[in-house]
Amino acid sequence: MNTERDQILLEIASALSGSSLTFFIGTGFSKFLTKNRAPSWKSLLAKCAEKIDESTSKELFEYKNGKLVDCKYDLTICAQMLEELFKLSNEDIRKTISSIIKKSTTQKNLDIKRTKRIKDFFERFPGFNIITTNYDDIISTHLLKDSRVYVEGSLLPKISDIKSIYHIHGSITKPESLIVTHDDYFKFQHRESYISRKLFTLLQETTTVILGYSLQDFNLNRILNEAKYYKGDRKRSDIFYISLNAVDDLSKRYYFSAYGIQVLDDLGIDEFFDAVEDKMDEADDIVRGAKKLPNILRGEKEYTDNFLKLGKSFINILMRLQTAGYHLNNKMVQNLLIAVIQRKKGFTHVSDAWSQYAHLAEWLIELGSTLEICGTVIEQIYKDLLIYSFQTMGSRRSKGQSWEAYDIWMTQVGRLTKANKKVVKEIITKQFPYVSARNLLPFLET
Repeated sequence: MNTERDQILLEIASALSGSSLTFFIGTGFSKFLTKNRAPSWKSLLAKCAEKIDESTSKELFEYKNGKLVDCKYDLTICAQMLEELFKLSNEDIRKTISSIIKKSTTQKNLDIKRTKRIKDFFERFPGFNIITTNYDDIISTHLLKDSRVYVEGSLLPKISDIKSIYHIHGSITKPESLIVTHDDYFKFQHRESYISRKLFTLLQETTTVILGYSLQDFNLNRILNEAKYYKGDRKRSDIFYISLNAVDDLSKRYYFSAYGIQVLDDLGIDEFFDAVEDKMDEADDIVRGAKKLPNILRGEKEYTDNFLKLGKSFINILMRLQTAGYHLNNKMVQNLLIAVIQRKKGFTHVSDAWSQYAHLAEWLIELGSTLEICGTVIEQIYKDLLIYSFQTMGSRRSKGQSWEAYDIWMTQVGRLTKANKKVVKEIITKQFPYVSARNLLPFLET
């Protein structure tokens, strides 16, 4: 394992192997499969305007040398205007949208090689969920044979072998389900529905890979903001954004700090699937090894380094302990948990280990949010690990200083139990002149 990118790809592959991966898919995915023939939202609305007349197109959109440049309004407002114009002609904009998309995503418009590549991947490694804001039915029609489109109000399949494709903004298979206008988005945002709960549950409980979106995409950012408030400040770094283009460090910092998103840039969709597939054998070994909890508690076996380098391995261990009926007050359990955190600390000592600093902060917070540390057999070791994490975090990434860990502490320290907050406050006030650690003090008052 030579790079942080390799570690992230192994994390994704392990989630897939453990049937705990969600693909969150945007328009760029359909464009990839159709060699750019699938319309963007802007071009889709422009085509709708053309259906009315040329003057409407020019009133709503900017063109240069006959090519679409931009929309003069927010796209949801533009859609609202178009809907009213369609109503005047006794027509339905959603049926028009469905017709446009169907024509652009037919079999003849698909890239055969790319479609086969993704289809083969999905068939070989079925341990995933799919959520999409796309209206088209490319996934259910061409990529997943035993699947069905789910839109709000649909009946869920009672056969477990049928995979649901969650179209959170509707699908052309049911034109009336399409969320298009400003009013539609407002109602979706403020309505408690099964599909919105499903979305936020998957974002919270599974590793999520974002494919086919621009970081500036309206839909993506609105959903991330909703998910942020749904989850509170409990942001874990297990959401991964795949970008074909390079992303600047400032944007990476913002999306990690705001949403817990790690960016994998300069990586095409086809390259991403190839890279994950290359990690699957190793990932399968990790998942099989993670199931040996009783032997590990007895000291007969231990977790592999590759497993413990994964960000979600600590949560995986906690869940397995709970499922097996072990209590955190058990000294044997406490010793196991602190031992794996100590090993996580060891992983920060190698080069290019930025993700390990972040994981260490997350794990310390996770344990401190569920177990009162004072009076336990691991109290002093936990305090020493806190000091190490505080010493190696900083507001900027530099040698031995992790801003990812700093951002995690700043946004999640409030999750600690009241007693553990007192422990952290005492450590900082007595031992730390560092500004980065002292910035946590206001969050430790409650």
